Amino acid sequence: MPNTFYGEREWTMQRIADALNISQRTISEDLRNLEVPSKSKTAKTETNPKGAGRPKGIRSGKAPKPHYAEDEVVILYDRGLTNPEIAARTNLSKETVYEIVHDIELKRSVEPTITPEMLSMSMQQKV
Repeated sequence: MPNTFYGEREWTMQRIADALNISQRTISEDLRNLEVPSKSKTAKTETNPKGAGRPKGIRSGKAPKPHYAEDEVVILYDRGLTNPEIAARTNLSKETVYEIVHDIELKRSVEPTITPEMLSMSMQQKV
């Protein structure tokens, strides 16, 4: 069975980046074109004959624009700080921190399983 990063070890993109001594953005860019087979479309109905349209929050296939402080919030969240503590450290509102944390948790819950074979050759060598 191939070694998975997300499954049994519960690694996040940030943890993978830290382990490989590269940026999370590099991991994200490597995985950008990875197909996720679990995407489903709402069935056609009498009141909706064309079925589902584009999912909310997606603009022409582009991911929603991240908040400028998202990376900092993620680091503090991964260190175990609460939303109010993160808000105090980043000078963001509690609502903004809640939205960023909620988005991060949502992204992490649907991240694909990554095997070393899916990474570029240079990344595989580092692993």
